[in-house]
Amino acid sequence: MKNFLIPDNSMNIKIPYQFLHRHIDLKWRDIYFGLLGEYIDSAVAIEKAIDELENADGVSDTIASIAIASEKDSMKIQTYLLELIPNGIMNQQKDVYELKYKWLYLFLLYLYENKEEQDYQIERSDGTEVPNIYEKVYWLCSDFSAKDFDLLECFEPIFQLTSKMTVIAVTNEEINSVWLSSLEQYKEQYLK
Repeated sequence: MKNFLIPDNSMNIKIPYQFLHRHIDLKWRDIYFGLLGEYIDSAVAIEKAIDELENADGVSDTIASIAIASEKDSMKIQTYLLELIPNGIMNQQKDVYELKYKWLYLFLLYLYENKEEQDYQIERSDGTEVPNIYEKVYWLCSDFSAKDFDLLECFEPIFQLTSKMTVIAVTNEEINSVWLSSLEQYKEQYLK
């Protein structure tokens, strides 16, 4: 697959396995796409493979190979993952777009659940502070709206509200309300 199809991760946010495992039925194609976009580390593929070895019967040699791979061996893991993706699913444009939307949703959910853990603030002109999480949401949406990809309609409001100029004019509660509403609209489609 060509990298121009995969949205950037300009802030280098990595979503951990435990978050993904808790929220979605994590498929090998999700992991493959996540590795290509650098949305996850190789450890996610390894942890899923280990979970399958521990909890399933008749696991393939390919999954066993992933389970014993080194985290530094991302290219080898990607090759194994291609063996696990049925019907060359990554070559179908419809599936690529579906995966982009899914990863955007997962990033927005991950940031929403971890918004209190931000380590610096943006200061408003009135002296109050806004968590930098909103700036991260804005840049994340910017990454995902570029390169032949439009944001889902429900994510446009959160994108507009989290621009630096807008953040200084609205309350955190207003932004969080729009953010949660955006997530709720696609919850059934992407979560377990």
